[in-house]
Amino acid sequence: MLQAYKYRMYPSRGQVPLLMHHVHACRSVYNHSLEQEIRAYEQDGQKLSCFDLNTRLPALKEEHLWLKEVNSQSLQCANRNLDDASTRSFREKKGFPRFKSKGAVSGAATYAPSSLWTRAPVGEGDGS
Repeated sequence: MLQAYKYRMYPSRGQVPLLMHHVHACRSVYNHSLEQEIRAYEQDGQKLSCFDLNTRLPALKEEHLWLKEVNSQSLQCANRNLDDASTRSFREKKGFPRFKSKGAVSGAATYAPSSLWTRAPVGEGDGS
């Protein structure tokens, strides 16, 4: 049985800009990947897989250097969410995924466990 945990975070004022930067980076990758998927479907009639979208992330990070500030697992999760949405739209013949607008961002993002739990270097925070 798989379990999932959902946490609500109450960041400090200094953490809010960092978290919103993370959320906006995921939105940007989602929109860019959706644009790539639409182009591929119009030109070749094929759907890009999540793997195809993830292999394009390093080039996108070189083009937009600010994406390097966000961990890659979150950006890959944005591609996975898009892949799930487009697969669902083809399977169920419902609406195709839409672009995410900046104003409609819910503030939700997926974070890798390794990016949330950090250890303080030896000698810092342990009282010595």
